[in-house]
This record gives sequence, C-alpha cells and structure tokens, in this order.
Amino acid sequence: MIWDRVEAYNKGRDPERLALKYRKMAGDALAFFRGTAHLFYEDWPADKALVRAPAAWLCGDLHLENFGTYRADNRLIYFDCNDFDEGCLGPATWDVARLLVSVAIECEEREYKAKDARALCLRVASAYGAALANGKPRWTEEETSAGIIRELFLGLESRTAAKYLNTRTVLEKRKRRINVENGKALPAPERDRDAVRTFFEKRTEFRCVDVARRIAGNGSLGVPRFVVLAEDPERNPFLLDMKQAGGPAPLRYGVPPVQPKWKNEAERIVGAQGLVLAMPPAFLQAVVFDGRGWVLRELLPSEDRVDVAGATDAAFREYAVTLGAVTAWGQLRASGRKGAANGDALVEWRVPAERLVEFAMDYGRQVERDWKAFRERAGSGAN
Repeated sequence: MIWDRVEAYNKGRDPERLALKYRKMAGDALAFFRGTAHLFYEDWPADKALVRAPAAWLCGDLHLENFGTYRADNRLIYFDCNDFDEGCLGPATWDVARLLVSVAIECEEREYKAKDARALCLRVASAYGAALANGKPRWTEEETSAGIIRELFLGLESRTAAKYLNTRTVLEKRKRRINVENGKALPAPERDRDAVRTFFEKRTEFRCVDVARRIAGNGSLGVPRFVVLAEDPERNPFLLDMKQAGGPAPLRYGVPPVQPKWKNEAERIVGAQGLVLAMPPAFLQAVVFDGRGWVLRELLPSEDRVDVAGATDAAFREYAVTLGAVTAWGQLRASGRKGAANGDALVEWRVPAERLVEFAMDYGRQVERDWKAFRERAGSGAN
C-alpha cells in the first residue's frame, strides 16, 4: 500500500515536522509527487529507451517547483534548479522524466484535455532535446529572463536583507530572536541549541545567537534541520540554513552508474550543485556536525520561486518549456565530470521524447491514484 511505502521511507523523522509534510502531501497531487521522490525511483520501468541514456549529473528530484532564484557567491542573482538533496550521477532521462511527470500533473490540475497535456509535455521534451543538441550550456539571470521568470526577478528589487531579517526574527527586550510563530520555524530543544552554539564557537568565526528547527520544502520535512541566527565579527546579524544530509533516493533502487567517492552525503549535495549550476549559491558548504554531513548555506531575500498554481495557462506553458532547456543546460555544464558522459555524447544522444512523454502521462495518472489513496488514509479532509 502507498501509505506503508511512504511511512517506511520516512521512518525516524521528526514527528512534528513529518506531520506537516503529510498535510502538505495530502493537499494536491503535485505536493504528493514532490514529497515522494522515492516512489518515482521504486517505480522506474526497466525500459531500454529510458534506461539506456548517457550518465549525467542530476538534481534527482526535479519538478516544476524545484526551480527558483538565488544569489550566487559572485553576488549575482540567477534562476536555476535549487534543491540537490537527491543529487547524484544517473541516466539523463531521470531528471527530464520527473519534470515531465510534474507538468502532466499540473495539466490534470488545470483540467487540460489529454491531447493538450501530451502536446505540452512533448514541447518540454523537445526543448530539452534541442538544448542538448545545441551543446552550449546557458544560464538565466534578469537580463536573459522572460515571462513569469522575469517577473520573479523584478519582484526581488524591493527586497532588502533588513526587511527579510525582520520577517524571520523578532526583537525581545532589544535582543533579536528567531520567530517561531510564523510557520517558518519551531523551537529547538535546548540540547540542540547548545550543540549548534558549540559548533559555531569551535568551527566558525561567527557567533550563534539563536537556533530553531526550520520548516521548509516538502520532501525533506522531518529531516534534522535548523535555522541559525548568527552574527559576523562586526555583530551584523544574518540567517543560515543547516540541514542534515541523507542518502539520495535514486540510489536506493535499480542499478545507477558507479558514483564518485564523497567524504559524506553533504559533500555529494554540494558537489552536485557545484557541477550543475552556472555558479554555486552564496556561502554554500558541507560541514560535519554531530558526526554527520550537513549542508550549510546563507538564507537571503533573493530566494524565491514561481507560483506555478497562480500562473495563467499561457505563462505556465511558457515556463514549463523553458524548464526543459534549463534542465539540459545543467547536464551539459556537468558533462565529462566525475563519471558523467562527455558533452559530445549528450549532443549526439537521440532523446526518446515520445517515450518520455508516454511515460510521464501514464505515471502522472498513477501519481493521481496514489495521492488519492494517501489522502484517504491520512484522513486530511482535503478536496
């Protein structure tokens, strides 16, 4: 049963945040798909057209809502994939197939006719194939953006670090603390607060002011994760995200390509991100905390995502097609690195667009069925 498979995968997670994850997953089919990447890989077919693809560096959890803006370590803002918890080396088809399934699910949500959903998925797959065949990895920043991605960039112009800090923290008796009443964080146990403070004292030049359990994302909800209010040597406050890294779902099933050796799972995540993106996010690094690998990064007001559900049909279609090309650019950037096929192999590969679309449409319907079964079991009362 779907409930049993989901429960088994999420065993051991923080119960309070896991309950939040399940509520999100019960809300709609796309949220369910976002929270169950493991099911996708468990169900991946032994289909030669899909399996026999060049090895590429992947996000591993690609979907419509796994893209957004971010400030890179060169202080410029880019738009790209923004979550590499499941990042690994795998068949190039994995990422584009997940993207297409999410498109098919969103089409169902918008009540598209099957032929129209299929046509859009084929456009996305064709954009991916054309970008690969072109062989030139590009990137998206404000000057090269269009449509709702351009609107996303323009919406960042009024944001400042001070405003962002004030939305995530509160002042109590002239002391700043993390806001744990805005749905973004929960109080952390004192033992965790002490451990994080000790880590910062011994391993960084920053002072840890406050610590809370962070609420963010979907698939990783319940994984040990903190939001840290810190100060630099000049006493300037800023926020950091600190998340424990686990093993990637894609590598638990099937027979993926041989992976490079990483010191820990955090090194894998940071390494994959560095290979795929044009520029890595600001202050992104792998650290060892409590004997495990953790990913540490700065939280900035430049991070945002497209509101896919709120987009017009025309904007949604344009956005989906753009993501097909963005996916290919990331694979081209990482080509030839640490076990990935070289650029020529990706350029010459005949992308099985029709088969990918057929799979996406079929699996999208399966996700709808699985979501309804999960929602009924969860007793959420969601429509």
